[in-house]
Amino acid sequence: MGCDTLFSCLVYAASKDLEIHQLDAVAAYPNSNLTEEIYLSLPDGIPSTPGKVWRLKKALYGLKQAGLEWYCTLWTHIRLLGYAQSGHNPCLYTFDSERFLVIYVDNLLLFSPKSQLAQVKSELAGKYEMHDLGEARWFLAMEITRDWVAQTISIDQRQYIRKILGCFGLDKVQPVSTPMATNLKLPKMESPSVNQQLYQSMLGSLMYVVIRTRPNIMFAIHYLSQHSIAPGEQDLNTMKCVYHYLNRTPDLRLLFYRNQLNCDLVGFSDSDWAGDPNTQRLVSGYAFLFCGAVIAWSAKKQLTIALSSTKVEYMAMTHSGKEAFFLNHLFSDLEIPFKFPISLLVDNQSAITLAENPIFHTCSKHIKVHHHWMHEKTGDGTIQLEYVPMADQVADIFTKLLNSEKFRKFHDALGLIQINAC
Repeated sequence: MGCDTLFSCLVYAASKDLEIHQLDAVAAYPNSNLTEEIYLSLPDGIPSTPGKVWRLKKALYGLKQAGLEWYCTLWTHIRLLGYAQSGHNPCLYTFDSERFLVIYVDNLLLFSPKSQLAQVKSELAGKYEMHDLGEARWFLAMEITRDWVAQTISIDQRQYIRKILGCFGLDKVQPVSTPMATNLKLPKMESPSVNQQLYQSMLGSLMYVVIRTRPNIMFAIHYLSQHSIAPGEQDLNTMKCVYHYLNRTPDLRLLFYRNQLNCDLVGFSDSDWAGDPNTQRLVSGYAFLFCGAVIAWSAKKQLTIALSSTKVEYMAMTHSGKEAFFLNHLFSDLEIPFKFPISLLVDNQSAITLAENPIFHTCSKHIKVHHHWMHEKTGDGTIQLEYVPMADQVADIFTKLLNSEKFRKFHDALGLIQINAC
């Protein structure tokens, strides 16, 4: 389940004054009937007839099929209650514009008016035992804070960040102002010269932070992940620098304002050009802002080498446009009001012109056909391309290393706020 879906649901629920509560399914997997024949030997200490085995009728934790069987079981139960599964995110179920569910394995977030909350809980727990955890405060290691007076809802991972800092013995290190030094170039190693398991463990811990609540370190993690097979001493020291930065800013949170629901959903699309010194491939990135903070972000290395800055930005727009297309359908499923078409801000006017009028000529004939998908989406009114100066291109933070001034500017634009500053 992506954060774009979760954050959209939280913001919309806050704007409609809906209750946000959490349920936890008790012993989820054993509630599922197995559709395949699976046998097991009896554990030691249990009397058995020689040559006999047991056939499993219920799913057990550890079985490869268990997760899918539970998903199908819960899916059937929820559908019988009248909920419709979203065609664009299988973790989202809607009953109407004021009652919907977000599900992650055995964790359920339910959104409902207060007057119908008890009924919704009773229906969901009618067939399978559920722990009622009350108002949602913790979900997937994220802390959800709702301020009814200030009309805001915020998400952070400060406890998780402090936990991983302590786990790697970096909770007392000297803090730094940016995750990585400007103009840093890390060479590719043929074989690891440091503890590979330690490096990958530190990287994996950071990945869970960056995909949930800390988009400002996305490019750093994207860059460091390319050295996970054969990390060197410089790679490990750079990784520790990211932890130094987190030690300085553990209390940052994404802050959404419910009274900005009618504001536009705005996307930023950007790319570097041959920024990777090892492969010369471009890195494209995007950010989509809604209700004061970012709800979707990405940094991705493209599969091909670009021959011009126009192609670089054109390819990045395709990457960003797919997310805009998804958000369009997601908002429609939830009946979230938003301005149509979705604005996508790009800092290259030649790329905008090419997307709006992809004339076949020597400058564009080498571009793969699937990138011309953007022309279709601008033509049918789904996406509207707009020019933004490079100095205001928020997605810059996902495609390259920035100095502390620019980093702080775009970091603020993403809606990251210090908790004790609010």
